[in-house]
Amino acid sequence: MFAGERTRFLNTLKGAIFLRYGCDAKHRESVHVRETLRDGQVVWEGDVEVFDLIDFPGANGCCTWCKGNVDTLSITTVLFNHLIDTPEKAVQAAIFAGRENPIPPDLFISDANIHGGQPLTRFQNTAGIFRERTE
Repeated sequence: MFAGERTRFLNTLKGAIFLRYGCDAKHRESVHVRETLRDGQVVWEGDVEVFDLIDFPGANGCCTWCKGNVDTLSITTVLFNHLIDTPEKAVQAAIFAGRENPIPPDLFISDANIHGGQPLTRFQNTAGIFRERTE
């Protein structure tokens, strides 16, 4: 991402924070988060932007991230509190609350009967929509 694109991206997230919480925000850092199951399967992975909130009485910061594309952009924000104090915990809380779907990047259909008796088919998650992969 180029510097100008990065600035526009962060300004978009700051705008979402303002609309949601009615306060200004200052970008603190970007943190790459990878949530896995005990067996190592990745259920969520992405960059989380951490912001300090300015003059917000309920919290001093929040985490935000987005997914999708220009047509289907979805922005998630999670306030810091006494239980949620890291980007990792923010993602976990969003997954637990059902605001973020824990979808692995690829889905394998293991039962041939599900897909019209065809052999094993691999699907790829593209912006939350599974599409058949052509390989």
